[in-house]
Amino acid sequence: DTRQVAQRESDGIPAVRGALKALQALERHRGLSTMAIEGNAGAQAERSAMQADVTRSMDALTALTSLAQNPAVKTELTKAQDGWRRLREKSAAPEWKLADSMAHHNDLIEQVLVVSDLLTDDFGLSLDPEVDTYQLIQYSMVLLPPYIEELGKVRAVGAGALTRGKRTD
Repeated sequence: DTRQVAQRESDGIPAVRGALKALQALERHRGLSTMAIEGNAGAQAERSAMQADVTRSMDALTALTSLAQNPAVKTELTKAQDGWRRLREKSAAPEWKLADSMAHHNDLIEQVLVVSDLLTDDFGLSLDPEVDTYQLIQYSMVLLPPYIEELGKVRAVGAGALTRGKRTD
């Protein structure tokens, strides 16, 4: 039934948005972590605030995925939640290195991208029968997030370079 398909898609939009919001918060946290590790004292306080935002985003994502039918969604989301818990614990250590931070953030962001893709499929958003809507969903929810993540990696590296530059002046 067309109405059931439309309702299923409608139910999935908040979950996919939640995944994208968690991605955005994680990318900001990565940038602030880079700056804090490189010696920017102001970034440390911002990172702590952003850490709370990431936790809220990840918790909200868990709640938003309650209607998902594919068990892989829950499995992959649990992996992402565990990854966030580990990252939070490790990032508090004074010996935390930039390379470790970047690797852990990148892995966690990749995990949330997997969750986002699974949600898009689970709620039928990736197979919308209307061409215009299908293309909009493909670009905004499937193709664009990984490209934004690549730009986020560059931004994090740039934030670290700027912080180092300030430190040596």
